Amino acid sequence: MFRPRNNAIVLLGVGALALLPTEAKLAEIAPFRITDIEAELALSYFFDEYITDTDTENTYRTGSTFQEQLDILVRSYIYHPNLVQLDFGGGPVFLQNSYDSDILNRSTNEQFFNFHAKANILKEKDYPLTLYYDRSFSSSSPAVQDRMLLERNRYGLDFSLKQPFLMAPLFNLSLSTFQTDGGNVQRTVDESTDQASLTLTTDFGTYGDGSIGYYWTKEHSSSGSRGLPITPTTRTTNNLNIQTRHMFGDRRQILVNNHVSYKKQDNLPSLEEFWFRPSANWTHSDNLTSYYRYSFRDWTTEQTDSQTNLLDLGVSHYRFDKRLQISADTKIQDYQTEGYQQNFYSGSLSLSYLQEFSLFNVQYSADWTIDKTDRKSATTETPVFAERHILNNTTPISLSRKYVVAGSVKVLNLSSTQVYVENADYRLIISGDTTQIQRIPTGNISDGEEIQVNYSFETGGTAAFTSLSQRYRVDVYRGQYIKVYGKYHNLERSLDSGDPTLPLNSIKETVFGLNFDIPFWDTWAFGGSGEVQDYEDEIIPYKGTRYSAYLQMPTPMNGRLRIYGDRQIIDKQNTPEDIDLTRWGLRYSSSPWRRTTMTINVVDEEDVGGTRIRSNTSASLRFDWAIRQLNLSADARYNSDSIDASERERTRFNITLSRRF
Repeated sequence: MFRPRNNAIVLLGVGALALLPTEAKLAEIAPFRITDIEAELALSYFFDEYITDTDTENTYRTGSTFQEQLDILVRSYIYHPNLVQLDFGGGPVFLQNSYDSDILNRSTNEQFFNFHAKANILKEKDYPLTLYYDRSFSSSSPAVQDRMLLERNRYGLDFSLKQPFLMAPLFNLSLSTFQTDGGNVQRTVDESTDQASLTLTTDFGTYGDGSIGYYWTKEHSSSGSRGLPITPTTRTTNNLNIQTRHMFGDRRQILVNNHVSYKKQDNLPSLEEFWFRPSANWTHSDNLTSYYRYSFRDWTTEQTDSQTNLLDLGVSHYRFDKRLQISADTKIQDYQTEGYQQNFYSGSLSLSYLQEFSLFNVQYSADWTIDKTDRKSATTETPVFAERHILNNTTPISLSRKYVVAGSVKVLNLSSTQVYVENADYRLIISGDTTQIQRIPTGNISDGEEIQVNYSFETGGTAAFTSLSQRYRVDVYRGQYIKVYGKYHNLERSLDSGDPTLPLNSIKETVFGLNFDIPFWDTWAFGGSGEVQDYEDEIIPYKGTRYSAYLQMPTPMNGRLRIYGDRQIIDKQNTPEDIDLTRWGLRYSSSPWRRTTMTINVVDEEDVGGTRIRSNTSASLRFDWAIRQLNLSADARYNSDSIDASERERTRFNITLSRRF
């Protein structure tokens, strides 16, 4: 007589066998079987140094890390590979750190343990389930951050239905949690993200498909620079997306797409948004196509209600083997927000014709657009929340809106835990109607960091005006080797009624340019470009010149070297913020020995045209060598950013030797 426990085991085994193919029942059954063991031993050395110079101080910090890591992964299954596949393992991580700066000197010797586990249940069935957990420690250097010790935890599950039952849609459920903790002397990292998603998809065969997805995310962050106050933040976001795609006609020549979405975010900023975007593309014949698009968006951001309606219709006709293209387009838009409304109507006609000769081809293009804008404003300014930008080295980035209100700009990190300080972390450059943000290298914004910006812009007052735009372009080219072009743009705006508080800003622009790429001597090449621009408007007219050149040549050891240079001069009226940029660089790649690759990149640029001189120098070297299961990789990087006397240099180097078993 079996005991109850043994009965349960037998019933579980019989039930599992019922889920397996007939052939699997004939295979030898084992309660648990190890199928493979993989191991990797990695030895790494990291070096990271910062040197900062300002008008008032000089600081430095240097850190180095030896890291030894062993990872062992055991692959196995329970009863049968198609029932439960198990991957589990991990290993020790040993870190020897040293840190030296003008204010602190320390060294540490630490040990950690990584762990990985994943279970694939009924992987080959139509209803697979995956459970996973991963914990890892590393002395890592994320793309834009300083080197820091981080602990990452990730766990969750995925469940799906691969095939429909009784015409039911496909189903996928995902639950996950991510946690990252750690930091260094300059930055602290404390972040967690909980996510859940449920998606349903269906296939209409040759007539299209559709999907419904619900996504829930809860984010918590206490991360940031230790040089600024940190305010912990929590944000919950709910998203619902519905998409369908249908094809009609005997040749499926009509494609109709529908997209409906709803988003609600409780904080940073608060947002409730509904979006409906149907569209259709109709291929009437080989020479005639048309499109139909509508967009409705209703959203509330930080208690500010806004709504947009946009209708866009267009048709294109091709003649003479598609060398002639005639297109027409019309747009109707209505935008409303609190205290502000704008109606916009436009119609356009464009022509493009390709004329072929024996030695060269000529492309003629013309575009005419007429539009009418009716703007009613009961307020002088409108807010913008959480506009995202990425700040690389010291290159200025323009805000998307014109006429930014002075003193309204607020720059935060992406998690909104910190507010950056103007003239310490960044500076604002105002040039006519445009406002730019420039990262200060000695501040708290990391190179390459994504930020969010809140600000207000001027509405321009109540006015109705008509715009007439004309664009003409001629391109003369021979193959892909050489092209000469000329462009002319004339935009005239006339006031119909009202009293605008900002210039209507008519524009006249003329551009002449040249591009050439000439290969010779097998893998040699020489090329470049040049452009002259004359831009006239009522706010900030300017004259610009741009030219560049490059030389590409083969080198010993199966290498290729490319040397290039750029020059850009923009002389703006009514502002001292000109551009006088010089840039040069080289790219080199080779295989110096068998099973090795090496790449070198060097870039140096300086802009002396503005009120503050900025420069950037970067260099990188990457070397990889692999033989069977042994891998060696080395990476070295140098970067120097400066704005006048504010300069920061960074030198990084790491080398890793790994062996898989």
